[in-house]
Amino acid sequence: TVALSVAVSQIGPEVEGMKQMAELVQGPNAAVGSLIVLAGLAPLVEELVFRGLLYGWIEGRWGARPAVAISAIAFAMAHFDPTYMLLVLPLGLLFSWLRWRTNSLLPSFAAHVANNAFAVLSVAFYGN
Repeated sequence: TVALSVAVSQIGPEVEGMKQMAELVQGPNAAVGSLIVLAGLAPLVEELVFRGLLYGWIEGRWGARPAVAISAIAFAMAHFDPTYMLLVLPLGLLFSWLRWRTNSLLPSFAAHVANNAFAVLSVAFYGN
């Protein structure tokens, strides 16, 4: 996730979601609040919805492969901006693969938190 975040920030296209995050993180107290919401609450909710409910429902009906693919695609689509969707899809695949491989939400949640925390802290300390 760190490698993907670095690659996107260095060579990726301008993404509206990234611009919005950069605006949220500006200011001395904003980084802490943004870190709590974007690296704590958002991954918790998204993992419960996409790798918990959706993945579990699909896996129970059609198996793990469709569950990994569909939950990752749904996760990407939930990020709205078409460019951002393409950048988030590999993360969704990674998080879904972790869910499948461990049969637990904890590894995908931890990876999601790490990715989002890295993104927020990068913007907070190094700008956009």
